[in-house]
Amino acid sequence: MHTHFYQKNIYYQFVDEALLDFYLEKLFPIMYLDILLKLKHMFHIFLIVYLDSSNI
Repeated sequence: MHTHFYQKNIYYQFVDEALLDFYLEKLFPIMYLDILLKLKHMFHIFLIVYLDSSNI
C-alpha cells in the first residue's frame, strides 16, 4: 500500500510541478507569486493527505 501511494504521489507531484507552475506563471502577474506559492504548497499537502486517505 505504501509503495502504491508513493508512486501515485510522485506522479501527482510531477503533474503539480510541471503543469501548475506553467499555468500559474502564465496566468498571474509576479506580484501574486508569493500568494500562489503558499496556495500551491497548501494544495500539495491536501493532495498528499487525500491520496493517503483514499488508500485506507
